[in-house]
Amino acid sequence: MLEAVDGFALLVGNALHMQKVPGRTTDVQDADWICDLHRHGLIRGSCIPGRAQRELREFVRYRQSLVEMR
Repeated sequence: MLEAVDGFALLVGNALHMQKVPGRTTDVQDADWICDLHRHGLIRGSCIPGRAQRELREFVRYRQSLVEMR
């Protein structure tokens, strides 16, 4: 899911960088706020490791769980 889709650029933003502003009480208002932040280039994208690194991390976590179960 983290791979880019044809015609769309994927941006995963950190929620701490887009803290809720007082006075915004609904999800629709929050979505509008996030959209405005993105439109003005104020959302910094999070680091998304490449497929090989993600697969290696998954393998290491799986191995660690097996070692702990043993």
